[in-house]
Amino acid sequence: MTEIEVARLILLLKKEWPVHEYSTLKRNCCHFSNEFCQRLGVGSIPNRVMNLASAGASIAASGDLTCCRQVAVQVGKTCCCAGAAGDDAIE
Repeated sequence: MTEIEVARLILLLKKEWPVHEYSTLKRNCCHFSNEFCQRLGVGSIPNRVMNLASAGASIAASGDLTCCRQVAVQVGKTCCCAGAAGDDAIE
């Protein structure tokens, strides 16, 4: 792929990956990097890079926020889960 083709690909991806669609668990920089590499023709990024976000998404989808609550209590900070660490938790 030439430098110009890569620049065109980046412009295309910029349209397909708008900031407002960012999701920490389902559409993050790892997902973007994976798609970028695939479109460059060099294959996917290693599974170990994608596994953490996938695991987090699976836990969030299950609705079981126990681990999030436990971590929030242990570190004394708010959590990503609504109501997990009190009224000031962030969704």
